[in-house]
Amino acid sequence: MSALFILLVTLLASSPAAARDAGAAIRARLASGRTAYAQQEYREVIRTLRPIVRDPAATRAQKVAALELVGLSMFIIGQTDAARASLEDLLALDPDYLLTEPSESPKLRSFFDDVKRGYLPDFRGGGQAALEHSAPTGAVAGHRLEMSAVITAGRAGPDASSVRGVVLRWRRRGLLEYRDAAMSARRRRPGFVVALTPPADRGGYILEYYLEARGPAGAVVARAGGPDAPLSLPVRGGTGAVARPWYGRWYIWAGAAAVGASITAAVLISGAESAPEGSLPPGFARTTPE
Repeated sequence: MSALFILLVTLLASSPAAARDAGAAIRARLASGRTAYAQQEYREVIRTLRPIVRDPAATRAQKVAALELVGLSMFIIGQTDAARASLEDLLALDPDYLLTEPSESPKLRSFFDDVKRGYLPDFRGGGQAALEHSAPTGAVAGHRLEMSAVITAGRAGPDASSVRGVVLRWRRRGLLEYRDAAMSARRRRPGFVVALTPPADRGGYILEYYLEARGPAGAVVARAGGPDAPLSLPVRGGTGAVARPWYGRWYIWAGAAAVGASITAAVLISGAESAPEGSLPPGFARTTPE
């Protein structure tokens, strides 16, 4: 095989069209795997999703999603050691991962907690915190924007008291690094608030962000969004008057990741017609009429 032929194959494989095709195939596999999991076809889940973990074209978020369902499916069919290895691979990619398994099975969440205790020495488990976030649907570049969050008790546990603070992490879409903005406790009502001024830009852009509730020693105990699946906010360019934002109510329950309890994840959107792009994995958001 000539060097020229190898170079040609490499160039074709790395072309934008090839990348798009690979991305579409991975998304199709994930969708098929989720369907198989919902239908309790656990061996099919493993067969369908395992290739994603080894696929160099898969994003970290896609690999994590595949590892979760593969690991839980292995545990359900009795392959406990393989399940533990899969979930440890998941935690190697994201130590603060919050389980998104839709059934919220106590047995599965207990096993995940057990894996985390063995893999992360500082993980204790035990309580739950709930993070309620008011998400604006738009903003104006260069103008002040207020974000708020409220910590309440989780559905299956105490423990809002484990939360020591909330941090908003944000970036412009296309950038790799997030910036941190610490949220301050409100004076006259419960919750946290931060004033953020999106960078000025006449052309507009998408602001990506997520919120983390943190416990002792900065451990993540709950999230709204995440580094690989951030919430997104359209930012309008120009220097006109500040738009009056409409706020939908986002209720995000998440079990403790590093010092909290069994992990839960569910979202209820009230008063919104659709979820902001990229907010949560498919199947974890629904709209209810007012």
